[in-house]
Amino acid sequence: MFVGLFFACNHTDTKIIKYVKSVCPNGSDTCRIDLRQVLKVDYDCMYLFGEFTQPDEISSVMGIAYSSNKTIADSERRIILLKNNKIVYEDDFHTRFMDFEEITERVDTIRKNLYYLVHYSPYYYSVRMNLDYSDNTYYYLTVISNNKQYYRRVDYNSDEGYTFEEVTK
Repeated sequence: MFVGLFFACNHTDTKIIKYVKSVCPNGSDTCRIDLRQVLKVDYDCMYLFGEFTQPDEISSVMGIAYSSNKTIADSERRIILLKNNKIVYEDDFHTRFMDFEEITERVDTIRKNLYYLVHYSPYYYSVRMNLDYSDNTYYYLTVISNNKQYYRRVDYNSDEGYTFEEVTK
């Protein structure tokens, strides 16, 4: 039982929440973080895949070999960080207490039915919100603009896939 608890404490969501609580000003609902410092890894591209995404789909999206045989579980995301097209960090985390804003820097017109986001910037605002329906706090990460074009996922239709709108940040 202790071993399971130990591993649960090392997922990305737990690391981010712990980091935000330790470095953000007390009582502040928003603060700036560098994901490279939080996760202690240097990277140049982040992929965030949604629940039920298959390993062959992940490989197809990233354009590199991906050898995992594990499908992403319900209500989870898989974060994969790349440096020079090599995986340097990978983790599945639950979205119960933390998630990333549905903003992407790349819209895929071929794999329109796959849930994934791409970010090249490691800088985020962490926004802390108290949930009305529980005593829990929720953390929401939104990418900080680096003068690039961004797209927000706005809708999903099983026939046409995800649709996006251009975002000015």
